[in-house]
Amino acid sequence: MKKTLSILLALILTLTALTACGKKDSSVPGLYKELTGIDPDELAMTIDDHEISAEMYLYWVLFNCSAVEQQIVMFNSYYGLYDDLVDPVTHTVRWDGKINEDQTVEQYAIAMTEDTVKFMLAVEDVAKNMSPAAVSPQISQFIDLAVGYTQRFLGASDAALGDSRPDNAAAIIALQRAAATPMALSRQNLKESIEDLGRIYLDFMAADYGVRPVELRGEEGLVTVPMDFSLLRDIPLGVKLEAGTASYWSEIAAMQTLDNLLLQGKISTVEYLKRLPAGQISDRESLIAALEQEAGAQNDALGLGPGKEAQSLGTQEAE
Repeated sequence: MKKTLSILLALILTLTALTACGKKDSSVPGLYKELTGIDPDELAMTIDDHEISAEMYLYWVLFNCSAVEQQIVMFNSYYGLYDDLVDPVTHTVRWDGKINEDQTVEQYAIAMTEDTVKFMLAVEDVAKNMSPAAVSPQISQFIDLAVGYTQRFLGASDAALGDSRPDNAAAIIALQRAAATPMALSRQNLKESIEDLGRIYLDFMAADYGVRPVELRGEEGLVTVPMDFSLLRDIPLGVKLEAGTASYWSEIAAMQTLDNLLLQGKISTVEYLKRLPAGQISDRESLIAALEQEAGAQNDALGLGPGKEAQSLGTQEAE
């Protein structure tokens, strides 16, 4: 507390002397005004046509006082230096002590503050005089061109990104084939790498597995027999990966086929519902059970056997 009060008293005395010749008709309330009695916008000093306010000057004074105090206390604690500048009881800096032949600690901190303010003003002037480099419009064009070429070479077409809107099944198929063409080489490389991985696994099994029990499916079901995996070296084995494409238009084609079969009377409503893709109709099982129960009641009334249920129902729907 004594250290803080001594710093504040020294700063107030310094700022009062500095601002005596720079009075302005202003009254700004706040903590700064309450502590120092000086308006924050009061002119503290002028350096090369730059007006330094009392608030800014006090900030750098506090900053340098704190830095000087930490250095003196640290050197005294670790190396035993500056014994005449540190109070042995409170371990605080004696601001009126001589740090050199010409200056006290307080005067040294204030001189450092003036140098700091001059340095910051010089940096500010340099920053103002430096004009930013002009950005050529060709840079944005080059970026767009690089993005476009990258997408094209990686197969990121409009169809693959979902930006296209095909109107029929033929357009969907054409877009799928166009999108898959740039990826054919990558797909082939992936297949070959997985095939090589399978051959490596076979080699590991032949070298390290030894004799192990394996399950084989026979006429009596699954049976466990011992197998010597080293025999794999004498068996000509090959690994070939075949992967087909899964298309999102296949569901639409299946729906169209089922609709045509139902309209032509080739299948019954129950068979139609059983073959619908999942998610097309909610609570499909309950609907199928209700239709089968209704068809069974009609067959009983007409004296038809269970085997003619689907045929009779399909004929009624076709009519």
